[in-house]
Amino acid sequence: MQVRSGKVSFTFGGNNRRMSEKTVDRIKVNCTKCKNSFRERVRNLRSGYQVQCPNCYRMITFDESSDDLGVRRALTQARRIRTGFFAETPETSSRGS
Repeated sequence: MQVRSGKVSFTFGGNNRRMSEKTVDRIKVNCTKCKNSFRERVRNLRSGYQVQCPNCYRMITFDESSDDLGVRRALTQARRIRTGFFAETPETSSRGS
């Protein structure tokens, strides 16, 4: 994660694709059945929310007490984005200098 001039940009994967603050409105979710990934909106990802996998059509229920690590990881990441966890901190601002 890099912070420059008050805007947050996220770096994903080894190919250094960057997502600006505007485009971080979706989170990657891995299906529990087919293991394919798809993206879901941050504002929708809350405990109790259900979504259907676009690949295998299985219903995925997002719950904090789920045994699936992918579901819990998506919920945690969505909560952090909504609460501003990725905001500028002294540690992140000094890394780029």
